[in-house]
Amino acid sequence: RDTEGGSVNLSSPNPEEPPFLACLATRGERIGRTNSMGGKSKAGTILIRLVSSAGTGYSYIKRKNPKKLATKLSFMKYDPMVNRHVPFNEQKIK
Repeated sequence: RDTEGGSVNLSSPNPEEPPFLACLATRGERIGRTNSMGGKSKAGTILIRLVSSAGTGYSYIKRKNPKKLATKLSFMKYDPMVNRHVPFNEQKIK
């Protein structure tokens, strides 16, 4: 505090930045993430659809990295249309 005028010194180390933003930091800056276009991305993952083999048309969406896993995915998952677990096979999302 300045003792003569009673005002607070909010001068910024960066002259182009508004003084009140000098003490504020976004959550991303505090933990080392960036929100700009040059930030890290999930490289190589694609979205696939897992379609029920029971023929009901029910499906799940899953992420897959084709560089690490080249085979087609198949999971036993729950199909609520037939009230049981059935094999779900991979298909491309159209």
